[in-house]
Amino acid sequence: MLETLHRIVKEVNAAPDLGEALELIVTRVKKAVGADVCSVYLTDFERREHVLRATEGLQSAG
Repeated sequence: MLETLHRIVKEVNAAPDLGEALELIVTRVKKAVGADVCSVYLTDFERREHVLRATEGLQSAG
């Protein structure tokens, strides 16, 4: 598992932008742990809320 996580970190570090990095995180982590869903939320401190920024396997509301 540590080797898998190391590989994910290397791929994320090489991503050209935040959006691509987040997509890599959700797809690779979901596969590595065998989950049905993996999502990343970032906190917007000004609005005091969590914002969904990337997901793999979560159905969209719209």
